[in-house]
Amino acid sequence: MISSMMKQSGETSLSERQCLKQTRKLGKHGRITQMYKWKYNKEIELEEYIEKVYNKVSSACTTLRECDGDMWLSDYNKLMDAEYRLSDLLNQMKKEPE
Repeated sequence: MISSMMKQSGETSLSERQCLKQTRKLGKHGRITQMYKWKYNKEIELEEYIEKVYNKVSSACTTLRECDGDMWLSDYNKLMDAEYRLSDLLNQMKKEPE
């Protein structure tokens, strides 16, 4: 009953506030920012997430370009990891509380 009264008045419940608190933290620039899971126990800002994925793709593409289309297995692994990370990021963004 209390939670329905809170929803009608526009307030959030304690569990909703805890969920928001877990995903929104003070970023490195001193402002509240959305954090995204990078590893099991590590969350990073979107800017850093994109930078890390870019570095994986960039190094693999540089080797691909330098080797005239041939690719090392380690570069293939970097591209597959980047694809997984982007897919996971999209899933996290779809689940974000509004």
